[in-house]
Amino acid sequence: MTAERNRRALVLQAEGDRQAAITRAEGEKQAAVTRAEGEKQSAILAAEGAAQARLRNAEAEAEAIRRVADAMHAARQPSAVLDHDTLHREPSRHDANKQLEGYLHAG
Repeated sequence: MTAERNRRALVLQAEGDRQAAITRAEGEKQAAVTRAEGEKQSAILAAEGAAQARLRNAEAEAEAIRRVADAMHAARQPSAVLDHDTLHREPSRHDANKQLEGYLHAG
């Protein structure tokens, strides 16, 4: 009888050890799956963030190019040339006389 109890105890112990090993392996497997899913999600989010940063940089660069193009286009307009000519022309005799009159009346 004692031998039978010892044999049953060994069988039960072996069965418990086997179940513990199975449970441990399943837990490790689930942890590996969860870790892989987390790493995958992290990589996806990092790639999306990098793509958004590249898009924002491209949009900013496009806006800068558009502004330069607009300024260049505006500089070629006849009114811009006229304004430039008006500002940089030689003063006429009439302008000099008006300026002189302003000095005389001011003093």
